[in-house]
Amino acid sequence: MDFESDELKKYTVIDENKLKVKKVVCKFCNHEFEAVGSKTICEICEKIQEI
Repeated sequence: MDFESDELKKYTVIDENKLKVKKVVCKFCNHEFEAVGSKTICEICEKIQEI
C-alpha cells in the first residue's frame, strides 16, 4: 500500500490512544459502555442519546 498517495491523504488519521473515552450508562436500559463524542447509540437498545 502506498501511504504517500494523494488518495490516502484525503482521510483523517485518528490516534486511538489520545481519544477521550467516557463511561456511559444508557438512560433507557441502564447498560454501561464506553463511548467517544457527544452522541452515542446504545449497543443493547439501539437508542440515540447525548452524553
